[in-house]
Amino acid sequence: MNAELLKMKIKECGKTIGAVASDINVDESTFYRKLQKNGETFTVAQAAAIKDALGLSAHEAFDIFYG
Repeated sequence: MNAELLKMKIKECGKTIGAVASDINVDESTFYRKLQKNGETFTVAQAAAIKDALGLSAHEAFDIFYG
């Protein structure tokens, strides 16, 4: 996972990490811990929820989570 690209997309969407964490029903501190581990502990469902919360295209989501 490309945590830096995810952070960049969050900013581009005008959101904060806290807002995205809330959107996907994850505590903000948990979201930060997942980012610190380079996203390795995000579940597939959480990745899909992040994609939806940010309005990412399938290509953008693939680049972030699997690229």
